[in-house]
Amino acid sequence: MKLIELGSDDKKFRTIKFKENGLNLILGKRNSEDSKSTYNGVGKSLALYLVQFCLGTKANKKITNKIPNVNFYLKFRIDGINYTAKRNTTKQSVITLNDETLKLLDFNSKMLSLLFEVPEELSKISFRSLISRFLRTRKEEYNDFDSFVVKEQEDRSLLSNSFLLGLDAIKVQRKFEFKEEFTKIDKLRKVLQKDEIFNSVFGIEGEISLKINELEKKISILEDDLSSFKVAENYKDIQEETKKLSFEIKQHVNIISINKELLSNIEQSIKINPISNKNEVIEFIKRVEIELNINIQDRINQVNEFHESIIKQRTSRFENEKKKLADEILLHEKLVGELEKKYNQNLKYINEHGGLEDFTSINLKLNDFKFNLDRIKKSSELIANYKKRGDEIKLFLAQDNLSTTTYLENISNTLIKEITDNFSELVKIFYINKFGGISIENNSGDNKLRYSIEARIQDDSSDGINEVKIFCFDLLLLTMKKNHKVKFLFHDSRLFSDMDTHQRFPALKLANKLGEQGFQYIASLNQDTYEMLEKEQDESDFKSIIKDNIIIELSSDNDESRLLGVHIDLEY
Repeated sequence: MKLIELGSDDKKFRTIKFKENGLNLILGKRNSEDSKSTYNGVGKSLALYLVQFCLGTKANKKITNKIPNVNFYLKFRIDGINYTAKRNTTKQSVITLNDETLKLLDFNSKMLSLLFEVPEELSKISFRSLISRFLRTRKEEYNDFDSFVVKEQEDRSLLSNSFLLGLDAIKVQRKFEFKEEFTKIDKLRKVLQKDEIFNSVFGIEGEISLKINELEKKISILEDDLSSFKVAENYKDIQEETKKLSFEIKQHVNIISINKELLSNIEQSIKINPISNKNEVIEFIKRVEIELNINIQDRINQVNEFHESIIKQRTSRFENEKKKLADEILLHEKLVGELEKKYNQNLKYINEHGGLEDFTSINLKLNDFKFNLDRIKKSSELIANYKKRGDEIKLFLAQDNLSTTTYLENISNTLIKEITDNFSELVKIFYINKFGGISIENNSGDNKLRYSIEARIQDDSSDGINEVKIFCFDLLLLTMKKNHKVKFLFHDSRLFSDMDTHQRFPALKLANKLGEQGFQYIASLNQDTYEMLEKEQDESDFKSIIKDNIIIELSSDNDESRLLGVHIDLEY
């Protein structure tokens, strides 16, 4: 893949036509008459972003707000076939590729198949991650040699880097997939253990099986109860009638008790003699007659007859009341017997039958037990399955760890040597007395990374060397041509701004020489870098390498000199 042209349907936009091979420079200049002016905002970095925009980077609302409804296009060539990718700043969800409108996902999928030789089982790799290895765009992407996408996960970054180095990327994917599955299983297991029902028995030796047995017994008892349960339609009526019968029986029993108490009192009263001692009375009368010399015997006899009559009447009345009470007691005892018979019949019926509410209550309790049993059984089964799967993953990781060690040993004198030698040769162009190389080791740690890949240049903590390391690593991915058809590399001016001044020209000279191998190197330069190069190099070298390879100049002299043809502060 080589870039041909970046343009827009906005006539103010300054179209960029790329040379097919070698060095392509986009020069940013400041206003020569204004000492305070800068080359920021003229469009150097924007050009790089717009290439990414046309190649399916995620939607950006800031672009829509600043420059709505503008079409940008990128012309490029893959395997001798010309393509044009067109994208609208307002309708960013689709891209038109050679007149075929594709959703962003479909476009990226198609570009992946056109540009990269991805095996079917390598499902986690993406076009956007891979193409960004040739298009470092944002400032943060120039911090480390192996960081190409802002906030890209380490494991995904390693996947793309390994793939483009020609390493076994399936091993990379397999490790982070296993680790992700293991983490997911561990989280699910912890969620299950927090379940209110399961948590009450989980983790106690033997408690789970005991709880299951207990619930199964309770369920069996309730099922037997339900199978013999007889629902009485008039259950409530009989229940109410039984309550009334109980109340009536108590009333009659109370009456019987009171009447028996009255009867006992009457019997006691009958036994009482109103004249306690008749002989004593006669003796008393005789003394009175002697002392008073009067005869009261006749009168006494009359009184005695009167009292005898009263006693007879009293006794007769008590006997009548006694008979009346005895009859009433017999009547109430008879009623109690009849009521108790009916009461006992109702109790027997109630004990043998049940109401719909009771039936429903038993059913609810049964269902509750069944639900709890099912949840505990399933949770227990899942925990066991999760543990088994976790053990399997640990075994797979251990086996993969051993196979990776063997794999790296097997390619140490072939692919790894090729990678290290190529990187070392690139470093020698910049530093004669500094060693450069790439180490590739098995990462056996408890993480998602299969390989530990380190690009090193002696004293690489010194100022400017990190930029050389980035430059060399990116060229390595490009020129080794492992699993890809990309033949261009696009760097922003910040790479050269921070690079050691003595290494800028060798880098650009090497980039230009790439044209001999059919590669295309595109970079933006700031005016101060350009002027420094001009001072340091002889006129002939400067002209042939730098000046003659400028494809467009952007400046802040006027709006027409900017990439968009207008002055817009745009974040991307």
